[in-house]
Amino acid sequence: MRGKTKAVTSVAIVLAMLLIGSAFLNVAFAQEYVTGTQDDTLGVWLFSAGTTEPGDAPTDDIVERALFYDLLDLIGDEAVEVYNFGWGPIEPTTGQEDTTLAEVIVGLSAIDDFGDISNPGDDDANFDTGSGGYFEGGFDPNDPQMIVADGVVATGVLGPSGATTAAEAQAAIDGFEIFIFEDAELSGMIVTLSNDLGLSITFSLADLQVNPPTRNYADDTLIAIDLDSLVDFDGSYIDTIRIQDDGISQLSTVSGDTTLEIDAIATVHVIPEVALGTIMALASMFGSLGYYVVRKKRSRNLK
Repeated sequence: MRGKTKAVTSVAIVLAMLLIGSAFLNVAFAQEYVTGTQDDTLGVWLFSAGTTEPGDAPTDDIVERALFYDLLDLIGDEAVEVYNFGWGPIEPTTGQEDTTLAEVIVGLSAIDDFGDISNPGDDDANFDTGSGGYFEGGFDPNDPQMIVADGVVATGVLGPSGATTAAEAQAAIDGFEIFIFEDAELSGMIVTLSNDLGLSITFSLADLQVNPPTRNYADDTLIAIDLDSLVDFDGSYIDTIRIQDDGISQLSTVSGDTTLEIDAIATVHVIPEVALGTIMALASMFGSLGYYVVRKKRSRNLK
C-alpha cells in the first residue's frame, strides 16, 4: 500500500511539474510584437493600441515596462515641465477642454487612457487640447537632462512584450527615444522638436492617418520618434517638445471627440556624454591657460 501511495505521489508530482512547465512555456510564448506604420517623415512611426479589438496589442505595455525600469521618463506630469499650453473648442461637442495647468498635469501623469474605451475617468486621463490647442514642454529647465539619440536605428517593431529585465525592456522599445500617446481616433497634429541651440524640426500627422477597424472607433495611436534616423536631426539633443492640434476638422463626426487628446509623453532621459565631455575639456583648457598665465607672470617677476 505504501508503495502504491509513493507511486501515485510521484506521478502527481511529475504531472504538476509538467503543468507548471507548460504554463511557463505558454507565458514565454505569449510575448508579442507590435509592427508600426512608417510616416512619410523618416524616423517617425505610428503604432496602434489595437487593430481589431481596442487595446488588443501590447503597445502601451511595452513602453510602460521601459518606464518601470527607469529607461524613460514622463514629460508634462510636473508643473516645471509644462513650458506653455493652449486650448480651443473640442469637436464635435465642447465641454471637456482642459484650460488649467492642473488639468494638463493630471492628463499627462500616466499612460492610462490608451486602448481603453470604457474608462470612466476619460476626461482626466488625458490633455484635451481642443481645436488648435497645444502642449509645449520638456524636462525641468534646472535639470541637465536632455533627449539624445541612443545610436540604435529603429526598425519599426516594438517588443517582445513582458520584459523582465532592464536590458529586455531597452531592446523592446526598438531604439525610439520619444513616445507620444494619442487617445481615440487619430487627430491631425503638428509636432516640433527643438533645442536652445537653434535646432527646430517640425512634422505633421493627418487625421485618421492610420485607421484600423477597431470597435467603437478606439484607434488610439502611439507616435514613436527615432532621433537616429529623424530627418534634419543634427546629432545634438532635443530639450523642447511642442504638440499642437492642426485645427482641421474631421469630416466624420460619428466617432466622438475628433480633436487632439494627449494621453502621455515619454522620452529617454540622459545627461549627454558629449556635452559632459565638452565641459570637462573646456575646464581643462581654461585650467591649463590659467596655469600658463600665472607661470608667465612669475617668470616676469623673477626677471
